[in-house]
Amino acid sequence: MVEDRDRAKGLYYVRYADPEGDMKRKDEKPGLLDKLAFWKSSTPEVRPEQYRVSIAQQSANSEVRVLGKDGKTESTGTAHKILSLLHEELK
Repeated sequence: MVEDRDRAKGLYYVRYADPEGDMKRKDEKPGLLDKLAFWKSSTPEVRPEQYRVSIAQQSANSEVRVLGKDGKTESTGTAHKILSLLHEELK
């Protein structure tokens, strides 16, 4: 979901909730205390994270990058998913 944009800088502020983002949590085996905590949900809550999508002109092409909240380039699986979703929408 696009929250805001700065077209002059080529920045789009988006929120994305990766349903598979917390792989460590899914792969962990529950311990004794986890089994006793019946009031807790068995599926972790997926919270949307804020990212920036940067679009810059490079010669005759455009370069699209996913940036984190800190403005640094993200190279996580979630960033790749965002780029894949954008690519599919632009086809």
